[in-house]
Amino acid sequence: MILIAFQSVAIPVKVKFKVMDENGKSIKGTTISIYDKNKLIGIKENAPAKITWKLESDSY
Repeated sequence: MILIAFQSVAIPVKVKFKVMDENGKSIKGTTISIYDKNKLIGIKENAPAKITWKLESDSY
């Protein structure tokens, strides 16, 4: 869930994606590592995966 703020109003946004190979097919059995400023914050095995992004700034 991404929170996007507009004038003190936060709107949750869900983003879904799949890990794809060069032929556009979903890769299964993939391990996805998620980092925040070089710190490992999560690992997801057996893609497709659900990822949560956290924005550091509300100036978008």
